[in-house]
Amino acid sequence: MTSKNKPRAAQAVLTDNLKPLLNTIEAAPYAGVEPHTLEKWRAHHNLGPKHLKIGSRVFYDPDDIAEWRDTCRIASTAENDKFQVAA
Repeated sequence: MTSKNKPRAAQAVLTDNLKPLLNTIEAAPYAGVEPHTLEKWRAHHNLGPKHLKIGSRVFYDPDDIAEWRDTCRIASTAENDKFQVAA
């Protein structure tokens, strides 16, 4: 099927400004952790950046990683107290 024969809606999807998705190994350096850490967070702790599951494969959107990193930003060590676990 040539691009002339594709339905109009499909052409719109294909020409959208979608960024390529990253797999776990590609996403890890952007998140600042090892791939295994992303896997553990995803499977056991519901932590880390948002991810997409397409079939059995896992992907990360670079924008979601950037957004997640922004939520980890703190202005002072006093702000970090709210994340400490009670002894």
